[in-house]
Amino acid sequence: MTSQSENREQLVDQFRDYLASHPLEQESERVDLFRLFTELAALRNEVRLESRQLKKALDQLRDGLVLQEKQHEHLLEAEARNQEQQAAQLEAMKKTSRRPLLCELIDLWDRLNSAAGALQSRPPDWNSRFLSQDETLIESLRQGQEMTLARLTAVLRGQQVVRIPVLEQTFDPHLMRAIETTADPALADGVVSLELRTGFTWEGEVLRFAEVSINRINKGEDP
Repeated sequence: MTSQSENREQLVDQFRDYLASHPLEQESERVDLFRLFTELAALRNEVRLESRQLKKALDQLRDGLVLQEKQHEHLLEAEARNQEQQAAQLEAMKKTSRRPLLCELIDLWDRLNSAAGALQSRPPDWNSRFLSQDETLIESLRQGQEMTLARLTAVLRGQQVVRIPVLEQTFDPHLMRAIETTADPALADGVVSLELRTGFTWEGEVLRFAEVSINRINKGEDP
């Protein structure tokens, strides 16, 4: 026990010597409220400034995104217009290249229609001039021409080439060309009395004007 007491006393003496050689510095600084409030006000102003800068940055970012979105929409619209223009140009090129071919088919239709009409309108005593074998050949030829004409008409219709109806229709200068006039009291004035050449439309546009004869009761008026 004596040994422990001595050790304790030695430790206390050593601690007392340490405190004596290292005195504690006591700060008795008093809190300055004016300085505190000044620093708080400066901090508040700095926070406000940072908030304004952050808001300005967010607004600029938003405006940039809106501008980018509008530019993207303009690019899409321009691309769509470009595609529409290209499609229209391609369609125009197709129509330009197809028109001569369709005109050739119409000329072929004219010849077949004329030949078929000539065979159908032959004189009554025409049959007696030929032997029955020849008549059979002529009839086969007529039927063949009519079948070919019907097939060609179907092909033209498939290409949206349609005959212009003219007989007993009021004269339409957008579809017809007046070649001559007739005076038939049974028909109204200004209507088509005779089709001289068949007209056709293609996809709603005139491919070939119809050439017609117009009925004119009043001779003093122009068609």
